[in-house]
Amino acid sequence: MRHFLRLVAAAFIVCLLGAALAWEHYGSISGVVTDQNGGVIVGAKVTAIERRLRATGITTDSQGFYNFAALPVGKYDVEVQSRDSNSIGKAAW
Repeated sequence: MRHFLRLVAAAFIVCLLGAALAWEHYGSISGVVTDQNGGVIVGAKVTAIERRLRATGITTDSQGFYNFAALPVGKYDVEVQSRDSNSIGKAAW
């Protein structure tokens, strides 16, 4: 019986360590792209560039909304371009 309990305890510890090592930290960046009058900009290209040069891009939806979900924790620059490739703005996070 003691051998069985040790085996169960060892398996439990291995599972806990595996879960702890697999846990990574993620965050998100989201918002609404608007013009200077507060009107939403549909179809704007939004790019999140991680300072170590990892980039990901999405397009705003019909309400100007964008969401970068599950981004690795880090410092990002966010750039926005309109459909005609004019730069709208840039922000650092």
